Amino acid sequence: MMDPEPIDVIMCTWNSNKLHFRKCLLSVKREVPVHHFIVMDRYSSDGTIGAVRSVFSDAKVFQTTANLAMAQRIGVKHVDTRYLAFIDDDIELSEGWFRKMISFIKGG
Repeated sequence: MMDPEPIDVIMCTWNSNKLHFRKCLLSVKREVPVHHFIVMDRYSSDGTIGAVRSVFSDAKVFQTTANLAMAQRIGVKHVDTRYLAFIDDDIELSEGWFRKMISFIKGG
């Protein structure tokens, strides 16, 4: 398969800077050809934004008090790629995740 085109990733956060958070961010960086890493943050006070910036220095961070669904909707307005991914702040992507997902999307 050819190199995949970059996609925008939207992650909603709220005091997400727990033990697993850095692993989550690093797995996104490893597995996804990120164009823009878009963070919809609910005014975290635990260093979440600093943790994000340590992995994605050019992340687009927006703070909002919107609920999860509305925050995702707001985030979509900042997407400028053909595809996007909503990735939760408490998961670790497995090896090969993106290639599998894009294969399904493109019908391969």
